Amino acid sequence: MKPRNIVILILCIVIFFVAILLLSLRARIPSNAPSTIGNTAGNLNNKGLFCENDGIVYFSNAYDNGALYSMNPDATNIKKIWNVPTKYINAAGKFLYYYQDSKSANSAFGVFGNMYGIYSIKKNGTDNKSLDRTPSGIINLIGDYLYYQHYDDIDGMTLYRVKTDQTNKSQLTNAIVDPACAKDGIIYYHDMDHAFALAAYDTNLDTSYTIYDGKLFNPILIGDYIYYMNVADNYTLYRYHMTNKDIEKLTNDRVDCFNGDASSGYIYYQKNDADNPEFKRMLLDGSSVDTIASGNYTNINMTSTYTYFMPFDSEDIIYKTPTQGSITVTEFTEAAFAAFENQD
Repeated sequence: MKPRNIVILILCIVIFFVAILLLSLRARIPSNAPSTIGNTAGNLNNKGLFCENDGIVYFSNAYDNGALYSMNPDATNIKKIWNVPTKYINAAGKFLYYYQDSKSANSAFGVFGNMYGIYSIKKNGTDNKSLDRTPSGIINLIGDYLYYQHYDDIDGMTLYRVKTDQTNKSQLTNAIVDPACAKDGIIYYHDMDHAFALAAYDTNLDTSYTIYDGKLFNPILIGDYIYYMNVADNYTLYRYHMTNKDIEKLTNDRVDCFNGDASSGYIYYQKNDADNPEFKRMLLDGSSVDTIASGNYTNINMTSTYTYFMPFDSEDIIYKTPTQGSITVTEFTEAAFAAFENQD
C-alpha cells in the first residue's frame, strides 16, 4: 500500500474513533450531586404534577391530557415539551424524569400499545428514553438514581432503583416503601409492615431502621421536623422533631392530603368533613389557619409562586392561589390557553 493511502487510512480510523467518542460523551448523562433530590416530598405525595428546578416549573397540563409543559414560576412563557400524560415529575441538570401514564397509548402512540413506565427526557424535549417499562407508584430522583415503587404480578409493589443512564436496575427491598421524602441519601417513610411507624432506608448502606413508633402516613421533612397525618388520631396533622423527639399536634381537622415547605412557611391541606369540607392553609407551627376554598380538593402541588390544586371529582381542572401572601383563587387558565394553542 502506498504511504499516502496508509496516511489516509490512519486518518479515517482516527476520525471514526473520535466520532464514536463524541457520540458517547453526548449521550452520557452527567452525574448529579449526591444531595440531589428530584422534587419535594409534598409534591410527590400529591402525584408530582408540578416540579420547580433552576427557575423553571415543569408540570403536567390537565387541559392537554396531562402532557408535559414548562413555564416561568409566575405562569408565563408556557411551552409544551412532550405529548404524553405525565406524573411524578423530577428534574436535575439538563434532564426531566417522569412516569408516563398508560392512557398515553390512546393519545400519543396509537397502535404502538401500552407505553407506561419511567422515562427520562432532556428539558428541551429531546432524547426521550425508557428507564423501566413497568407500572410504578411514586418516583424520586436521589443523586444519580431513581427510586420508585415497582409493581409486578409476582412481588406486588416493591422498592426498586435504576441509574439515570438506564443501568443498574435492581430491587432493593420487597417492602412497600414510599420514596417521596428523602434527604442526604436517607428515605423517610411510613412502614406498613410495622404498624405505620416512621422508618428510614439508607440508600448508601442498604439498611432500614425504625425512627419513631407512632402511627403516621405521608411523612414530609421540613427543616428539623417530620410532618405527617396521624393514623392513630383520626388522620389529623402532627409534627415530630427529629432531634429532641418532641411531638406536636397542629390541627383538629381530619386531613385527606397535605403539602408544605420551608421557603413559604405554610402547610396546605384538605379538611375532611362530610358537612363542611374545606381547602385550608396554616403556618408550619399550626397557627394562622385560613380557608382557601370550600369543597373537596386534591393533588396539592406547591411552587415558589403558586400553589396548585384540583377538584376531587374533576382532575381536568386546575386552580391556583399565591403560595404566600393574600389568598386569591383563580383557575389556571394560562395552561388552558396553552393547551388550545398546541392542539394538533
